[in-house]
Amino acid sequence: MNHGLIRSIMEISLFDGDEDAYWWILSTEIYFRATGKSDFAKMMVVALTMRGPALQWWLWWSPRHPRSSWDTFTTALLWCFKQELQHHPKGQYYHHLS
Repeated sequence: MNHGLIRSIMEISLFDGDEDAYWWILSTEIYFRATGKSDFAKMMVVALTMRGPALQWWLWWSPRHPRSSWDTFTTALLWCFKQELQHHPKGQYYHHLS
């Protein structure tokens, strides 16, 4: 697989929490599958894409979950930023901490 070509035509969108979190995760996962990133590399790359409220949440969440997997991160991100889940008590908990 030509990773240079993939990187030149694909990029990860910035995430500030206003975008649909589910679709952001899906598009990010497509990029990661195409480039073969490890969970550790995924977490490092994602840290650079966070902005605004999403960055505030990341700065709160990541030190509390230092060995998290990609699946754990995406679940927590959805609980915080997916509109439908914000009405769930756990979603409100994550949302108010950001």
